[in-house]
Amino acid sequence: MNKKKDLKFFGLLELKIELTIMYLEKLEIQGFKSFAGKNKLVFPGFVKGSKRGITAIVGPNGSGKSNVADAVRWALGEQSMKNLRAKAGEDIIFSGPKNKNKQNMAEVSLHLNNEDKRADIPYSELIISRRVYRNGENEYLINGSKSRLSDIQLLLARANVGQKTYSVIGQGMVESFLKTTPAERKDFFDEATGIKELQIKRETSLNKLINSHKNLEQAKMIVSEIEPRLKTLTRQVNKLQKKGELENELRDLQTKYFRVKWHYFNNNFVQFNRDYEELKKEKDKKEEELARKNQEFNKIQEQKSLSEDFSKWSVTISKLQEKREVLIKDLSSLEAKREASLEQKGKVDLSWLESQKKEIEAQIRENKQDLERISKEVQIKEEEFSMSEEAKKRSKEKVDKTNKELMDIFSSSPLEKENEQKEKVEEQLWKINELLKGLEDQKDESSIKKGLAAIKKKISDVINLISKKNEQKERDDRRRRQEELKKELAKWEKELEQEKRKQNEKWLSLNSKKEKRSGLEKERELLKNSLKNIEEKINKVNKKGSPKSQELLKKQEEERVEKEKELEKINKEIKKAKKEFDELTTKEEEKRSRLSVLQQESQVLQREISELNNQLSKTKIESTKFETKLEDLENEIKHSWVEDLEDIKEKSDSLNLDMKTAADRIEKIKGQLNLIGAIDPETEQEYYQSKEKYDFLTEQILDLKKAINSLEGIIKELDNTIKQKFDKEFKRISQKFEQYFKILFNGGSAKIIKIPYDQLPDEEDNKEAPDREDKIKSLSKYTSTGVAGIDIQVNPPGKKITFLSMLSGGEKALTAIALICAIISSNPSPFVVLDEVDAALDEANSQRLAKILEDLAHKTQFILVTHNRSSMHKANVLYGTTMDESGVSKFLSINLEQNNSIKKNKS
Repeated sequence: MNKKKDLKFFGLLELKIELTIMYLEKLEIQGFKSFAGKNKLVFPGFVKGSKRGITAIVGPNGSGKSNVADAVRWALGEQSMKNLRAKAGEDIIFSGPKNKNKQNMAEVSLHLNNEDKRADIPYSELIISRRVYRNGENEYLINGSKSRLSDIQLLLARANVGQKTYSVIGQGMVESFLKTTPAERKDFFDEATGIKELQIKRETSLNKLINSHKNLEQAKMIVSEIEPRLKTLTRQVNKLQKKGELENELRDLQTKYFRVKWHYFNNNFVQFNRDYEELKKEKDKKEEELARKNQEFNKIQEQKSLSEDFSKWSVTISKLQEKREVLIKDLSSLEAKREASLEQKGKVDLSWLESQKKEIEAQIRENKQDLERISKEVQIKEEEFSMSEEAKKRSKEKVDKTNKELMDIFSSSPLEKENEQKEKVEEQLWKINELLKGLEDQKDESSIKKGLAAIKKKISDVINLISKKNEQKERDDRRRRQEELKKELAKWEKELEQEKRKQNEKWLSLNSKKEKRSGLEKERELLKNSLKNIEEKINKVNKKGSPKSQELLKKQEEERVEKEKELEKINKEIKKAKKEFDELTTKEEEKRSRLSVLQQESQVLQREISELNNQLSKTKIESTKFETKLEDLENEIKHSWVEDLEDIKEKSDSLNLDMKTAADRIEKIKGQLNLIGAIDPETEQEYYQSKEKYDFLTEQILDLKKAINSLEGIIKELDNTIKQKFDKEFKRISQKFEQYFKILFNGGSAKIIKIPYDQLPDEEDNKEAPDREDKIKSLSKYTSTGVAGIDIQVNPPGKKITFLSMLSGGEKALTAIALICAIISSNPSPFVVLDEVDAALDEANSQRLAKILEDLAHKTQFILVTHNRSSMHKANVLYGTTMDESGVSKFLSINLEQNNSIKKNKS
């Protein structure tokens, strides 16, 4: 399947895959010169890789065909009425014969295909329109929207379309091109090399630079006018601000100064009052205390004397001590006898064994006491553990009970509830029935009423039982009870955990005590075994002696034990008697000491009360003194700079102030305020207005200086870009010019030459320029290309031409055409209008030109206003112009390609 069939298969047979390049699609003319009504010229399309097409506009002289070229030139922004062959703007509006059917407006629209976005707008079609009214008003439009001429020129320059040069070339231009000065030719080459867009930008930047300088000078002039007045106002405002600052300082300082004094007087006044009240309370308290002490003193003195008890216990203690001394002597005598007997019999170890026995017996007694104490503690811990067990059991019962009640609520089904409710309803209905039977036999009216009331009550109970509200209430009660039980369960479970923890602690403590008791019991067994061993040893030692001596020792031992018991008893009695005696002594000493203390304290209190009375008197005097000072100070504050007395009374974070320094400063500020005197308050407003304007202008001056530096940089950058592009394109045009010259002249030589400026400003010159104005003038005069003009040197075959004026009319035309063709070839415009440029050519040269235009049709679209048959022969579309008797031009069109194909088909 070939490519064409593929496209047909997908329904895309008509799709053009080539890229469409900008060209003039349509020209609409209305009211312009000889075109009264709306006229439309449609031009052949163009796609990349094929010819753009040649359109020829023909007609007799005076038919208005050259008005087409003028219309295009005018729509592109031509301002010269001379180039439009008119004297004034009103001349281009159709007037008609003898002002009949005249138009009030002329409008021309160029419809350009912009599918390649050559013009920098987001549309595939670019419509450039221009209108002019008889009142002189001009309008420029881009796609129907009003625009400025500068915007249109910049847009067209970017698309390489120009109104002054080779986009529209008239016969007069061809004839006069070679006659123009080098400087005028240079303007032509600016557009031909495509630097017009950059030149427009440079011109715009230069205009902005000039305006910025003007604005800068104007701002500086206004600032110089404002500055002297602002200095005067500044001095006055500074005085005013100084006065305000002094007033504020005085107000703040007086506030602090009076606040310190007020709080000092007030604090002292309050403090003395407070001290007075506290002293009075203290005095009352001491008087009450003195009364209590006097009462206590009298009460102690009235108590019974303890002298008889002292005598009684003193005699008892003396008798007991005498008995004790006798017993001690007897024991000592017995012990000496026993030791002597033992020494005589060689039983010294027996004494050591008996001393060991005594130590062990003491340890056994101590162990017994510890064991009894620990046993009691074990008993207490067992009771505590038992109580803890009971508490845990009670908590467990609470948890189980709550859990059971909660489970009962959860497990009770609605069906059971309904059955219970049904049973209750049936029971109530049965009772109602019984009451009704009872009423049947009743004849007493009051009894019947009572029975009916009872029945109504039972019926109400039945209604309540089956009521939805009652059911809902029961559900709500159950839900509420569930929540309550859950909370109780959590509470009892927490309590159970606490009781378990306590029981565990009790158990650990009990075990610890039991372990100690067990240890003491083991220790007791060991001590008993040790005592038993010692006693066995003593018995063995005693058995070594004679029975008589053993009997003596035994008797001595028994007597010693008896004496010791008696001594121990007497010691206890003495201890008890001494305790009683000591207690009596202590009581008596306490009584005498207390009486002495009470007497001394009473005297001290009486002195303190007397001193307090003196202090109360002095405090009252001081309080009255500070109260008077406080009143005088408040009167002084009312006549000061302080605005609010309540502000003075507010407590400050810090009242530290050197009062002497503050007082001196207050007097100094008052003196300074008197020297300043009164100042018009409007001065401050005038100052702020002037200062605001001055600051704004100063800021504007800085911004303008920055803008000027930025614009100078932009212009310099544009100059470099313009020169590079101009040199590059000029070289190409020069080569093409020589090529087309040789084609048109069948040989010869031709070249174009740049004429540089004699003196060009360079960077050093700019740096040395003392005035910015000089720099602007040099920038305005300076051409970025560095070219002052363009000269043309040509030599037709067999001739040597020194000046262009030596060329014949035809040679001049061919030279100009060669240059135009070179420009079109090097830097093609989307379209070119040629207005009778071939009028001066003979047939051979006309054919050569037609051939060149046919070749260039690959690069640009040609619209030819011509009489030449060779040019007509190359055209794709032919428009004929006619003019009727009323002076209105009209068009007739022939598509030559379609016409040729029709002729071929007929043949």
